[in-house]
Amino acid sequence: EGNVALQGETVGSLYLDGKEAYELYYFSEKAVRSHASLLNTVQSMYPNLTVTAMVVPNSFGVLLDEKTQEKLASSGMDKAISYLYSLMDKRVHTIDAFSALSSHKKEYIYFRTDHHWTQLGAYYGYQEYCKSMGYSTKPLSDYQKMDFPEFYGTFYFFMNRPESLKGHPDQVTAYQGSMNTMQYTDSKGNLQEGKLINDASQMLPGNKYNCFMLGDHGYVEIHNEGAPRKKSILVL
Repeated sequence: EGNVALQGETVGSLYLDGKEAYELYYFSEKAVRSHASLLNTVQSMYPNLTVTAMVVPNSFGVLLDEKTQEKLASSGMDKAISYLYSLMDKRVHTIDAFSALSSHKKEYIYFRTDHHWTQLGAYYGYQEYCKSMGYSTKPLSDYQKMDFPEFYGTFYFFMNRPESLKGHPDQVTAYQGSMNTMQYTDSKGNLQEGKLINDASQMLPGNKYNCFMLGDHGYVEIHNEGAPRKKSILVL
């Protein structure tokens, strides 16, 4: 009863099922407790700040059925997130991204070859955040949509370019608003100007995700001069 025959194969910490790859999820009591403790400490150090926790599940927890999850690693990422939130100070604002993403799981909300959510997935996360905080949201139609096909992500290269993924590359879709500038600190510590959304059409297939903010930087500042309210947000 309840036995699941696994269709795919595991490679290290990844599971490959046909044209999609997933990162295995293992519950860790120690990690959960240290994360909750960190946010509780920040909240107690800065009692006047609104501290918000939004734990984003990966595709393994949202897209795969529980039986397959159990066979491969841990299951019930939603329960794990709820448990983590229960350990937090009551003043810490917690956002249920899991339910928001699960309700859209038939849509292209996670990449097949990469560990990130797609920008559609991120949009649903943004909607849930704003709903929870009492902010209005902008519809996707307010943004200029740009598609960059032929993207291969971290899973593809970690698994040594499996044929099943090679035949089904991802597409990076970017949504650009009216504000598209940032200041960032580069690896040498110099302050640079850059764009939030960059043209990825000429980037290598493995680099197309760098259309967002030109990749990862230690510190980035974005000034929204047209914002109706003078508010600041720090994203870690």
